[in-house]
Amino acid sequence: MSASKSTSQYPTTSAYKYAQIKTDLSVRILNGVFQPHQRIPSLNEMTRQYGVSKITARRVLTDLVAEGLVYSIRGRGSFVAEAAQVPRPVLVSPSDNIGVVLENASGPFMSELIRGIDEEVFELGGHINLCLSNDSYEREAEILIRLTEQGTRRILLFMVLSNEFEALNPNLPLYLNLQERGVRLLLMDCSLPHVAIPSIRWDDHGGMFKLVAHMAERGCRHLAYIGRRNNATTTSNRYQGFKDALLEYGLPFDASRVKWASTNGTPSLTEKSRDAAIAWFQKPQTVDAVLCSDEEVAAGVFEALEVSPNVSPDRMVIGGFGSAKSGILAKNDRYVLLDQDTYLLGKIAAEAVVEKSGESDTPARWGFQRVLDVPIRIPRKSPALRTNRRS
Repeated sequence: MSASKSTSQYPTTSAYKYAQIKTDLSVRILNGVFQPHQRIPSLNEMTRQYGVSKITARRVLTDLVAEGLVYSIRGRGSFVAEAAQVPRPVLVSPSDNIGVVLENASGPFMSELIRGIDEEVFELGGHINLCLSNDSYEREAEILIRLTEQGTRRILLFMVLSNEFEALNPNLPLYLNLQERGVRLLLMDCSLPHVAIPSIRWDDHGGMFKLVAHMAERGCRHLAYIGRRNNATTTSNRYQGFKDALLEYGLPFDASRVKWASTNGTPSLTEKSRDAAIAWFQKPQTVDAVLCSDEEVAAGVFEALEVSPNVSPDRMVIGGFGSAKSGILAKNDRYVLLDQDTYLLGKIAAEAVVEKSGESDTPARWGFQRVLDVPIRIPRKSPALRTNRRS
C-alpha cells in the first residue's frame, strides 16, 4: 500500500489518520518492505506524504519506537530495528524533561510559541512539561518549586508581568536561587536588566526604531504611540525606540500623542486603544500615523478608523508589533507589521535550554542575553505616499 493511495482514503479525524498511518508503516516493516536499518519517513516527510500535522506524525513515530519497531538517531532520522536487537523502551527521567512555564496558552502568540518549543525539544530527544501560571506570582513560584523538586533541571519561563511599569517580579530571588542550584532557567520574550538570568527576546528597541524610520520615509511627521502597560522589558524598549527614532529623524515628540492601555479590568485592551485613537482621529491634522505595541492594540486602532468619518483609511498609516499568523490582523492588510515569529522564538529557546556543552551547568558557563531581529513587512495596500516630507 503506497502512502499516496492510502491517504486519500483517510477520514479527516486525526485519531483515524494516526491509526491508519501507524498500521500502514507497521505492516510495511513487518512484511519486509522496509528492511532492518533502513530509514523510514521523517517527521516532515510523514506530514507531506500523509497530509497530517506534525503532532499526529510525532505520535506515530513515538509509538513505533516504544514498540521496538523503529529506533532513532539524533540528527540522522529513524530506522527499522532488527527483530533480534529491538531496543528496550527507555524510561525518561525527570531531569530529561523540559519545564515550560507560561502565563497562559491562548492566542496565536502562545500557541505558536508552544509549537516551536515542543517540536524542537522532540527533535532533540526530550519531552516538555507544560505548566500555566495563570498570571499569578504565587502560582508561578509553586510551579517552579514543584518542577525542581521532581528533578527538572531545565526550565523555559514566560514570567508573570505586572501593570506597574517599575514593578519587580517578586520571584526574582527564587530565579537566582534555582540557578545557584544548577537549574537552567531561561526567560522568553523578556529580560531582567542588570540581572544575570539568561534570556531570549526580540529587538524591541531596534524594531520600533526601524518602524519610525519607515514612517518618516513615507512623509509622516505626527506620529502617535499606544502601548500595552506592563513591567516587561518589551514595554520600555519599544517606547524608548519610538522616542529615539523621533529624535534621530527630526520628528516632533508630543506627550499628548502617547497613550498607555492597561490589560486589567474593563473595557478590554482593544477597547481602550480604540477610544484613545478615536480621540486623536477627531482632530485628523494632529496625527498621521499610529504605532502600536502589539496586535491587540492595533485591532483597537483599526476599529477607531472604521468609526471616524473625518479620517481617510487610505491616508492613515498604522503599524507595530504582532504576528503574521494572528487572526486579529488577518483582515487588515494595511498594517505595517514588525513580525514576531514566536514559533521561531520557541525553537531557539528550546535548543538553547536543551543543549549540553559538557561543562558545568552554572549560569556563567551557559548564560547569555540573545536578541532576535524583527523583520518589517510592508502591506500590499499601503497608504499613499505623503508629500509633507521634512525639509
